[in-house]
Amino acid sequence: MTTTANNVDSRSEKEGVAISTRPPRRSQQQQQQQQQNQQHNINKNNNGKVLRSYQTTSELNEELTRLTRSSKRRGAAHEAQKLLDAAPLAIRNRQSYTICINGWAYSGKPQRAQDLLDQMVTSAGGKFSPGTAAYNGAIFAWSRNAGNGPKAQALLERMWELDSPYCQPTISTYTSVLTAWARSTRSESHAAEQAEALFDHLVDQYHVDHKTTHHDGDNDPSLENQAAGTTGLLVPTRTCLNAVLNAWSLTIRQAKPGTARAIHAAERAQSLLDRQLRLHRDNSHNDALKPDVLSFNTVLGVWVASGAPGSTENAEALLKQMNHPKPLVHGDSTAGAAPTIADENDTCRPDIVSYQTVIHALLKNKTPSAARRAEAILRHMDKQYMEFLKMNKNSTVVVVDNNEDVVTPTVSTYSTVLTAWAHSAGVDDEAPFKAASILKRMEYLYESGENIMARPNTLSYNSVIHAWAKSRHPQAVERAQELFHRMKEQTKKYEEMTASNNNNNNNNN
Repeated sequence: MTTTANNVDSRSEKEGVAISTRPPRRSQQQQQQQQQNQQHNINKNNNGKVLRSYQTTSELNEELTRLTRSSKRRGAAHEAQKLLDAAPLAIRNRQSYTICINGWAYSGKPQRAQDLLDQMVTSAGGKFSPGTAAYNGAIFAWSRNAGNGPKAQALLERMWELDSPYCQPTISTYTSVLTAWARSTRSESHAAEQAEALFDHLVDQYHVDHKTTHHDGDNDPSLENQAAGTTGLLVPTRTCLNAVLNAWSLTIRQAKPGTARAIHAAERAQSLLDRQLRLHRDNSHNDALKPDVLSFNTVLGVWVASGAPGSTENAEALLKQMNHPKPLVHGDSTAGAAPTIADENDTCRPDIVSYQTVIHALLKNKTPSAARRAEAILRHMDKQYMEFLKMNKNSTVVVVDNNEDVVTPTVSTYSTVLTAWAHSAGVDDEAPFKAASILKRMEYLYESGENIMARPNTLSYNSVIHAWAKSRHPQAVERAQELFHRMKEQTKKYEEMTASNNNNNNNNN
């Protein structure tokens, strides 16, 4: 066999026949194996772990997504970044980078997200030029940490300058930048003004775009997409509004009550809320514009904290506006003037925070009528709650917490009003009697099971005792002593009731 082969080779050389020098198929396989071994060595990380080599873009992105979804796990974003760095350029795409940017955002590493965004701009001759999603991820990363308003704003302005159809700001972009400004009130003295200016720009753009597109109310099929920022029409949603209101709320914390800065913050917050109510009234088909209870509660809190003249009255008027769909007062919302504009579309039910914010404001108010006004709010809550129970009398569910249908007055609500009456006892002869009546109401509600959240505590009894102690009633001392003994008896009684209920529940289980 060997001789024949040698003869063939010798003959071929003599005849000038070209002999193929191509390696056999086995050599090609060996070469591929060698390349894989080299890639294997490249993909080793510092801990000796091996990063799997991915062959397609979809495989790579799927694994990057899996890693970044566990971004709360320490080192997840680093692992995703290493995987991206090890992947060949041929299988990377914009989404690969964007996934990693989001991973850094949720890991609290905004600078790493920014660096990766900048890398997209310069890598592979602009092949991975970032789009809207990548910018949104980096801006969101900055918004999660305090003091980064300017950096988030800079990225938004870069998007404006690019003016690319693939890199248009969405409502998510604006929301993140507004949030970043709100979280920069400590480091940036005019952060709230910057947030409001950006929100004004968004509102102005909405008016222009809305007129241009000629949308026809309820017949517009893309309203939900517009609200989400996925179409050309940017809608200044309540989420954007709440971010700006939060900026003014945080500004109040940096200012002393009663100062020009604090008063200005309250006026701006009220003005923003009024404008958003008008905007929703004129575009009632778009529910994304409608302020929610958080919007109202933020403005309530700003008024109370501002120390502005008439701030408590403004907070009371705003609470009434939430309860009543009809317009209350028309006029400018300035310090001392009542809030404006309400209609059926703008109705927003108060929650427990709404009520307690105003009641606490009245507690701190030194006017003679403050306690009566606080009790009026409490009675309104109590009335609504009892009407709710009456409508649901056949229900076997006991209302123990607040829900969308009713706000349940709690022991904290009642006790705050009791304290307000105690403060008034020196100037209002009815104060101890009013306080004692509320306390009896609490005892009844708890013992009857109609409102177990109203169980009186030590503060409740002490407030009424204090009211008697401050009063000028001839039997004030005796009444206070009687109540002290009653407190001890009732406390023991309630503890026994609680223990009995717990035993019954355990037996039923």
